[in-house]
Amino acid sequence: MTVTAVSSRRLLQDRRDRERIGEYRASGGYEIPRVAAADLMDEIAAAGLRGRGGAAFSTAVKWRSVATAAAPRHVVVLEGALLTAAAVAAGHVWIYVSDAGAARAMRTAIGGPALPTTKPPRPFEAGVRGQPTLVQNAETLAHVTLIARRGATWFRSVGTAMSPGTFLLTMAGDCAAPGLFEVELGTPLRTALAWEGGTRRGLEPGGFLFGGYFGGIIAPRAADLPLEYDVLRGEGVGLGCGAITVIGSDRCIVGVATAVLGFYARQSSAQCGVCVRGTQALHDTARQLHAGSPRGGEAQTLARHANSIRGRGACALPDGAANIVTSLLREFPAAVEAHLAHGSCNDACPSVFAVDEWGYAYTTDPQGNVAAADEPAAREAIAGCPEHAITET
Repeated sequence: MTVTAVSSRRLLQDRRDRERIGEYRASGGYEIPRVAAADLMDEIAAAGLRGRGGAAFSTAVKWRSVATAAAPRHVVVLEGALLTAAAVAAGHVWIYVSDAGAARAMRTAIGGPALPTTKPPRPFEAGVRGQPTLVQNAETLAHVTLIARRGATWFRSVGTAMSPGTFLLTMAGDCAAPGLFEVELGTPLRTALAWEGGTRRGLEPGGFLFGGYFGGIIAPRAADLPLEYDVLRGEGVGLGCGAITVIGSDRCIVGVATAVLGFYARQSSAQCGVCVRGTQALHDTARQLHAGSPRGGEAQTLARHANSIRGRGACALPDGAANIVTSLLREFPAAVEAHLAHGSCNDACPSVFAVDEWGYAYTTDPQGNVAAADEPAAREAIAGCPEHAITET
């Protein structure tokens, strides 16, 4: 994967060896700025920092919710733990590294199985050990350290008024050079895509998956939108964790949505019946539509199922599946109608879009072989896997 910093470099510093402690110390690592807790809280609010984990919620508001709760308090983070703990007067810091993404699953994983629980209470009310808990991801806390060192005015010197600062953009799919980039919030998606060499085979984008998969799927018009939280929300998608999958114009968009819905159905923790049955029903209906054997009414069935599961799970997984369906129906009505009328959208797809159990998108030919366009990246992944978990067959 290409790791590149574009324009304002803040998080992705240009160091030769990112994994050596000497290089990290030389760039200021482990130097904790001396700042009073109340002053840091005010500075974070003035900076307008929003969480980079998905919801883009105000970091200062989140901190204050925990700080005003009854002690003892906990902080669950990956970096920036000491500054954050001091700001909210937390007595315990947990460094949590796992593939369980829901905040309520994290709190149960510390001393138990990683399973989401119903809400309320939310983590800031009753989290780890039933005590007030702040959950923040690594990228957000990395910005906290920089704000503590350089201040809110410096942080706001890039980005936009409502979405200040930079964020880490992960671009994957049908782009020429998938990778991790640091970009200023407000950068047009087309500009960011150009930094990565454009699309594969020089084709125009056929659409985009936003926020990993949680943010929904959007038509090619998204290329001209700024990567800014509120603008994207107004268009019916979300930036989320900053992961965007480019979909080539030669792909069947209904097939892409079907693959993502299959991932959601497989990822259910089986805690909620509405999630288990609802996500599977969405996938089954979409698969029937994509396979070219519609019975009629699939669009209405998809819309009904999506509305019935939204907001009803212990975690947000059903909402993510619903977002894919509602955005597909809204953004690509012609493709859906073509499948209903003719069994296909008449797009000659050179390969099949698929999503593995970890959520990584890949393409294969109809026989299941890795598509020619993906072969160089696949071989690079095989060579770079330290545990030989990825092999060639």
